[in-house]
Amino acid sequence: MSELWIRFDDGDFDAFDWWRFEPGNERPVSHGRGQGDDLATLEAAARCRVFIPQLLLLSLRAQLPPKAARQQLQAIGFAIEDRLANDVEDNHFATGSQHEDGTLPVVVIERSLMDRLILRLRQARLRYDAIHPEMYLCPPPRPDALASLCSSPQGWVLRLSADEALSASGSLLADTLDWLAAGDAAAVRLDCCPDAEADIAGRGSFECSTVDCAPVLTRVEDDAVNLLQGAYRPGNRWRERLRPWKTVGWLLLLLLLLSAGLALFDRIDAQRKLDALRAEQWALIDRYLPGAEHRGDPKRLLVQRLSALGKGANRQGPIDLLARFAPLKDGFPDLQIRRLLYRDAELAIDLQAPRLKTFEALEQQLKKQGLSYRIENLDIGPKQTRARLILGGRS
Repeated sequence: MSELWIRFDDGDFDAFDWWRFEPGNERPVSHGRGQGDDLATLEAAARCRVFIPQLLLLSLRAQLPPKAARQQLQAIGFAIEDRLANDVEDNHFATGSQHEDGTLPVVVIERSLMDRLILRLRQARLRYDAIHPEMYLCPPPRPDALASLCSSPQGWVLRLSADEALSASGSLLADTLDWLAAGDAAAVRLDCCPDAEADIAGRGSFECSTVDCAPVLTRVEDDAVNLLQGAYRPGNRWRERLRPWKTVGWLLLLLLLLSAGLALFDRIDAQRKLDALRAEQWALIDRYLPGAEHRGDPKRLLVQRLSALGKGANRQGPIDLLARFAPLKDGFPDLQIRRLLYRDAELAIDLQAPRLKTFEALEQQLKKQGLSYRIENLDIGPKQTRARLILGGRS
């Protein structure tokens, strides 16, 4: 399948080189330079790899116990903290596959640089599959060579192994090589790109073997470290955008669950009270209307039965008596009805109130309304006064 490779020159992520590969070709079929808005004009490919300047990265091997646990891999930053130039939290760490000896390929980049690169790619609407260190453009050194030396827009890339690399500007290349070769009395072999031979020529302590440093499709192995890990994994990009709202989201979810729970509790409580009220109504019906079937609305059944009892010549039914008493009762909010009993055209109402004066005021209202009544069984207590009011019948 076709591939597009892009290598940026520096941390501004403006100027870049690009190479295009087509199926069946290990070498690029086209190559070019660009900068700025040119990035958005690149023709899309089936796969796109982006290479970050080695100068911006730290590529190394970390020593961990063989078959390290996932938690150890996730905390790799603290295992190499002494080799970092800033705080662990300010860096992004990407890892490769752990080797049998326990060493782990690690690539470190400042989060601010990674964020800047992701923003640049997103603004160009470029679809990319991998972000690699620039060292993968340079062939790994042969077993008898100290390093592979390849040119870079900012100087030189020294690939020390499959997983380790350094960068050096032109003025510091000689000092960097001397530091790497310190202690070796014999000549040190280097694998050099053609444009590096002139810089190495004349340095007696180094032997330069020419290698092909042109980009080759098969040079980037499947296990090459991809910086799109953790927070920068494609599936996690939206999660990163929403991270500042995470606390708010959890609070809203908690409020919704609490609201739903309270609503459910209120509904259950209301149903419980309704069931208790229905039970009291049926108990009342069973007491005064024995044999009544518990079916339908108990209130409607009670009204029908009481109305039937009240039918007859010159007799007032219980509904009629209650209808005349109800307006009077509404004027005494502290007056409570304890029980109702209808018998022989008389409606007996057991009442209670905190004060005797309530009954005295009620009796005055009964007289004004011209109701036939009498009050029996008056019981004056320290906290409640009780009496039976009988409506209808004889006065």
